[in-house]
Amino acid sequence: MNLSATTNWIRPTWLISGLAVAAGLLLLWFGRHQLVNLFYVVTDRDLVTAYLAQLGLWAPVLSLLIVSLQHMTPVFPGQAVILAASGYLYGPAGGFFINMLAAVAASQLAFVLARRAGKPFVNRILPAKLLDRWQTVADKRGFYFLVMNFWFPVIPGNAANYLAGLTSISF
Repeated sequence: MNLSATTNWIRPTWLISGLAVAAGLLLLWFGRHQLVNLFYVVTDRDLVTAYLAQLGLWAPVLSLLIVSLQHMTPVFPGQAVILAASGYLYGPAGGFFINMLAAVAASQLAFVLARRAGKPFVNRILPAKLLDRWQTVADKRGFYFLVMNFWFPVIPGNAANYLAGLTSISF
């Protein structure tokens, strides 16, 4: 029996990953009561709006910054943030305004950052595989590819903002 073949699956990375998962599950188990309480607080709209009312004008500014951050980071899930800022906290009209303002501002900022800093910067934000695959198409099709991507998302919209900055389309 080949001893090295039977122990190949036991590698330090698997061991460390397994210990990290076990530690995370233990933390979730021991903190389950606090998580349930947090869930009840967040789902109580009156309590959340009362807390935000204490922040005054800074509450919508904070929401605007959070939604903008979501639009600038390709890995941050946006649907929960957008739903929270729209109907839940500020109603349909206020939420729509905050989301649109944040989306446009963050998209333009990502475009400008990519345009100014170039491909090395974008390579640190986006996976190289995604960038290599779609940059050629975006260069050839330009504006039309990017518009179609927002209507029928082939790549995440957040990534498309950075990708657009690497193309020859104008600001």
